[in-house]
Amino acid sequence: MEILSRFARLALPVACALASCAVLVPRAWAQIGTYGTPGLNLDTTHAPPIDTAHPVDLRQEMRDQAKEALILGDWLIFPTAFVGGIYDTNPTQAASGATASEGLRLSLSGSAQRYGDFDKTDLYGMVDGRLYTNGAASVSDITTAKAGGIETYSPLEDWTFRGQGDFTRQRDIFDTLGVNHTVTSLNTTGVGIAPTTASQVYNQLTGAGSAEKRFGNAFADFGGSVVAQIYDQTSATASQNNVVYTGTARGGFWMTPDIYGFVEGSGDSRDFDTSVISSNGYRVIAGVGTGRIGLVKGEVYAGYQAEMFRSSAIGTSGSPAFGGQLDYSPLPELDIKVGADRTIGASQLSATTGTSTRVTDVLAVVSYALAPEWSASGRAGYIRTGYKGVNRTDDSWTVGPTLTYSVWRNFGLTLDYQHIGTTSNAALVSFSRDIVTVGASYKY
Repeated sequence: MEILSRFARLALPVACALASCAVLVPRAWAQIGTYGTPGLNLDTTHAPPIDTAHPVDLRQEMRDQAKEALILGDWLIFPTAFVGGIYDTNPTQAASGATASEGLRLSLSGSAQRYGDFDKTDLYGMVDGRLYTNGAASVSDITTAKAGGIETYSPLEDWTFRGQGDFTRQRDIFDTLGVNHTVTSLNTTGVGIAPTTASQVYNQLTGAGSAEKRFGNAFADFGGSVVAQIYDQTSATASQNNVVYTGTARGGFWMTPDIYGFVEGSGDSRDFDTSVISSNGYRVIAGVGTGRIGLVKGEVYAGYQAEMFRSSAIGTSGSPAFGGQLDYSPLPELDIKVGADRTIGASQLSATTGTSTRVTDVLAVVSYALAPEWSASGRAGYIRTGYKGVNRTDDSWTVGPTLTYSVWRNFGLTLDYQHIGTTSNAALVSFSRDIVTVGASYKY
């Protein structure tokens, strides 16, 4: 009750001022940080093969998207914005002695599309800033950000090329899930995924490319990526900065017009500043997927992965590999997205000692139009981290709903709640955090 009371004192004046001009008109879809473009897949490293049974008409797709876009020359622009108040019970994610704080939250995001005769360009960006009033929480005045571009080029019907560049700044994967509601990640190491106490913010730079060739109902896909993570360092913390190089080959065929099967192999080289956790590895998986069967689109896979660490004390770590993505729309107003993966990661326990980890994550997002003037979404995530040779297991989770009421067609009042927590059998690792946000949201 104290949390709600303190937050109400901060947010109620803003909400009342906005509600006083409320006029009920057609629906708005504004949500905190969500990209305006429907169906934008930010993870081209796991892109499904081109659906030969349901080819995409780029010109028709452009006409459909233009109905909701700001048109500038050849570009379709989808801007969104949010401003409001925030109340956070544990901004620093402290294991004990947490200091709560009110604050201001500003979130800007958007995407842009350009269609050519044989290509499509997607640009996207998001910045989410939180400024706390409590000086003790000032270390958490961080900015979560994401920006990048995707180019898809098909000069011939049986050739498709993809390229992507991405910049992400976050403290853990729940940071971006709580803002842009993306259930896939470009992180290839399992490092920096799970929320922890005294965690550092890091910048992640990604470059990826692939080429797909079709042979009738069969296809072959070859690609590669470079992912660098650069942490905000403190003098008391060992560096986990790293660069990961990955090459991937995938082959498969469409078993029916709607279902395909595939086999994929990949190899990687992981170079950390602290060489004890550097490694080379591989992954082999097989799976099935669908372009779009009625209400369902997705892919599931399973196989084996291993990392050979350069430190003889760690040795080789192997694990089953499994995961997938699902997009399910049982109703026109309801959409469900789920992503899951298991990764072999690494942990820098001290400046001279490290070990490997097994990181299993499941992320889910649900969007629902309750009524013409109401829209809602919810997200949930679970991450389990196990440590090789160490009696430690961390379980992290998040859950949160977002509710928006349309004041005008493009303008709404938004209430958002997010819970983040970690439990561990290691000392001073467990924490709990609740974040409540209320304010005004806009979408073109």
